[in-house]
Amino acid sequence: MAGEVEETRPDIEAILRAGSLSCAYQPVVSIGEGRVLGLEALARASDPSSGRPVPPAELFAAAAGAGRSLELDWLCRRRAMEGFGSFAARDPALLLFVNQDVSIVDDSAGEIARTAALAEEFRLRPDRIAIEILESEVENSAALCRFVLSLRDHGFLVALDDMGAGYSNLERIPAIKPDIIKLDRSLIRGIEQEYHKQELYGLFVKLASKIEAVVIAEGVETGEEALVCLDRGGDLLQGFLFARPLPPGGECLGACLESVAWAKAAVKERRRDFVSSRRRLSARYCEIADDMLLRISGCCAEELDTALEVGLRLYPEVECAYVLDAAGIQTSSTVLNPRCEPRQRSALFAPAVRGSDLSAKEYFVCVDRFQGRYFTEPYISRASGSRCVTVSTAVVDAAGEEMILCLDLASPVGHT
Repeated sequence: MAGEVEETRPDIEAILRAGSLSCAYQPVVSIGEGRVLGLEALARASDPSSGRPVPPAELFAAAAGAGRSLELDWLCRRRAMEGFGSFAARDPALLLFVNQDVSIVDDSAGEIARTAALAEEFRLRPDRIAIEILESEVENSAALCRFVLSLRDHGFLVALDDMGAGYSNLERIPAIKPDIIKLDRSLIRGIEQEYHKQELYGLFVKLASKIEAVVIAEGVETGEEALVCLDRGGDLLQGFLFARPLPPGGECLGACLESVAWAKAAVKERRRDFVSSRRRLSARYCEIADDMLLRISGCCAEELDTALEVGLRLYPEVECAYVLDAAGIQTSSTVLNPRCEPRQRSALFAPAVRGSDLSAKEYFVCVDRFQGRYFTEPYISRASGSRCVTVSTAVVDAAGEEMILCLDLASPVGHT
């Protein structure tokens, strides 16, 4: 058995001597612009004696085992820039994404200067080259920041690769301030079925906007994955849905444009549907609120609970209802819909009681005294433990006193 393993192990020395390595290129696409933004160079090696393709994982493992990782990394960068030249000649705006071994961060000045000289050799502008680094493989944060600063001093773009997976250190992102954050395929795979992945993706998009970076979703393989990423504020995608890695040539750029056009049309349709759906939902919420207001109008404080209970029986989508006064003090109980099944897992979830001060709540502070109504973003209700939105409506009762009716309505996942 040991002999079989030895026979199939790549001869890294022979590969490096022969330089039997090339690059395939996978497009990174912008759906909003309907074009290819750039290409990631991916190493493809073969055994010089047998011609057998060597899988990348085996190639880099063999180099690491032989202590030749830096030599292999250098050869990969040379082949990447060499093959990219033909693309850059046709479209000077294209970016090249190329990986950099981060084992040199403690003494990186010479290596980065070599990379800059290599770009000059192939007549590539450094500001069109994004150097991808795995920050999780660097323990020394100060050295990593110096490494990134040196890359920038030479004009390169900086991309943090495989974020959202393994041991990525989110605290480093604001310190490094990368130009690009590439999200790992493990975060994207099945994102349409897993709400926590959608939320994490959205957090990366928001963080990127704060530090003036962009997010690229890697490993997009299905239309639903692409559309969820687009729904959550992304625009730049990479994966088999658009194109597999291809050798240099015109077809590498053209292969994905049909899928890009489909995604652009599909997300436009989804957004139109979302707006229509939200308008219908808002109209329904307003209809319910108007009816509930009629039911409590003229009620004294002691009668509010009964009026709310009667109204809630008609509206299964309303989880609970309560009334505040002009100071934000709750003047009714929190009346739960008998059809609602509140979570009972802990004391965290308990309805507010009459007399509670809710004056700091969004639905009180932000209710428009002139327009008379406010819709919150979805949140977890402390009354039921469920995801809800609150519709608050300010009115003046028969006695001339202002009151605010609040309705917590179940919010479906994906509603924003």
